[in-house]
Amino acid sequence: MAVLGLIWSVACSAAPPTYTLTDLGILAGYVESDAVAVNATGQVAGNLVDSNGEAHAFIYSKGTMTVLGVVSGYLRAQAVSMNNTGEIVGNLFSASGGINAFSYTNGKMVELVLN
Repeated sequence: MAVLGLIWSVACSAAPPTYTLTDLGILAGYVESDAVAVNATGQVAGNLVDSNGEAHAFIYSKGTMTVLGVVSGYLRAQAVSMNNTGEIVGNLFSASGGINAFSYTNGKMVELVLN
């Protein structure tokens, strides 16, 4: 019991991390933006929402918001998560209602297909 108390008191005496809240805003042509992930380097993955309520994936890095675009054959991409290297994963949506996964790394989006 004493060891647990000692560990607890040491853990509680550590200074809490500090964070800065930044308003990312929205790009022209969109009505809303939502963050879905923030990584250790400060990059943000999220979605911009257009006037039709459709989400479009973005990455915010070093003060710049960039729409990820889509893989050929799809109408839009929606971000779901991001890791500490900036790789974003999410969903692709087609005109026929089909949904598939994507990965976005170093400026390139690829469709993830199960074999």
